[in-house]
Amino acid sequence: MKLFLALTFFAMSAQATLNSVAPTIPRWLWLPGPPQIEAMSAQEVVIAGTREDLELELSALRCSSEIRCELNPDAVPCRADVTLCVPENFRNDLGATYAQAGPNCFSTALRGAGLTTSLTGVDAPEMKAFARAFCQEVQEPQTFDIGIYHAPNSDGASAFAPSTLWIHGFIHLSPGFVLEKQGVDYWGATPVTLRGFSIMDHRVRISPECRRFSPDPEVCANRLIYLRCRSPEFPDKLARALNRMNEVADILLRQKAISASDLTLWDQAYQDIHRALLGENLESALNDYVQEKLASLRKQREFFR
Repeated sequence: MKLFLALTFFAMSAQATLNSVAPTIPRWLWLPGPPQIEAMSAQEVVIAGTREDLELELSALRCSSEIRCELNPDAVPCRADVTLCVPENFRNDLGATYAQAGPNCFSTALRGAGLTTSLTGVDAPEMKAFARAFCQEVQEPQTFDIGIYHAPNSDGASAFAPSTLWIHGFIHLSPGFVLEKQGVDYWGATPVTLRGFSIMDHRVRISPECRRFSPDPEVCANRLIYLRCRSPEFPDKLARALNRMNEVADILLRQKAISASDLTLWDQAYQDIHRALLGENLESALNDYVQEKLASLRKQREFFR
């Protein structure tokens, strides 16, 4: 009986912590290093750490926020509410999940950067084609830049070569934080998350197999590049067709069940893109992107259920 009561109390305490908007992180749970996320939603983003670390993070975010420090020696020293530091289009997607499979890391990166309103899944070839058409590689990332992890190439090919496998995409918010959608391929239920860069980097840069079997993990470690992109421009008719597809996708991806009439609506929007391409003489990189976009849309349709 005592054991049952103890477990019940523990479960209730754990649930209370989960339901708390801004839970206290005990010092014994605190990990030294960059500031950590204590509360995250579209309404509130709170980070915690030492005063010095928070001052550096606020400087990187280029915003001001009051830093409040605890007197309790068992608590994390300081906190800062950085909600207003996070761009609004980032905040709107925080914690977002979808009823249908489709949205993935690359589509989250493009949407989070304000480069598209699309929710549909973006295959790696489409992401790479988008980068060739609208982005340039940069060495010093800024807010809204896109980070891409890609597999190392034994033949020394560039990150943009057809043989290079792009693995994961995210939005660079600051040196300490990123916006990403973790998950395997088209896992719709994985939430869009604000995450510490070091946590994501540890997960993605070196695979478990690489850590376990390679005598030198750096040899098989994934590479990281940053892209600075401009908003795509399309001929008017094609732009309208793509926007219509985005509107249809926004509706369908949030529905728990897809009907035959829903698929008809999707197919009509897809055919409208094809019709909009008739007679258009797109420049090579733009045409490559549109063709890869169509390939991603075909794959997206297969995931509807």
